[in-house]
Amino acid sequence: MSASHPVMMLEDRRSALAAARTVSLFADRLEVADKGALARRIDLSAVTEVRLTVEPAPGAGGGALVVCRVRAGAREIAFGSRRLKPGGGWSDEGYAFRKAITALHAALRPRAGEIAFREGPSFRTRLILCAAGLAMAVAAITFAGYMLLERQAGLLAVMGAPFAVIGGAIAWMYRPRPDQAYDPDALIQRFSG
Repeated sequence: MSASHPVMMLEDRRSALAAARTVSLFADRLEVADKGALARRIDLSAVTEVRLTVEPAPGAGGGALVVCRVRAGAREIAFGSRRLKPGGGWSDEGYAFRKAITALHAALRPRAGEIAFREGPSFRTRLILCAAGLAMAVAAITFAGYMLLERQAGLLAVMGAPFAVIGGAIAWMYRPRPDQAYDPDALIQRFSG
């Protein structure tokens, strides 16, 4: 395996505002190229965290995508299991994504004890989403209380109930809790077949 030839390459575009980028894994580094020019590089010897998350794919009919985020200090390279097409809609890149994360985890295997392999949203993201859910629930309950007690408008008060339930559900789903680790060897075995 040569350091100058990529082990794997994957096209990534998860935002309508961003151009497609090429993520390449080499024997010693991970790179992102934007229109052929190097945009970001992370040496595999500097990787401190690999996080797998499930995120919504707007316009995919309720579908989601898996995003792999590789960090080395403040630098991050992320790529997903779906790619946004230029004209709209999502292209399923599941097969290429599976090969990419398998190759990445295999390349990081010698340093597995030094790297945090985590799944799910980060603590910071959970805190933000939990706070947003709580704010939504409190605003809905305040609205319902105001309509019921001050305006004597029971029907309008009931309209706040769904928003209170949704806000409460978001707050509960994203309540702050410790990161969940995963075994990189188990991931390699599961996706190698």
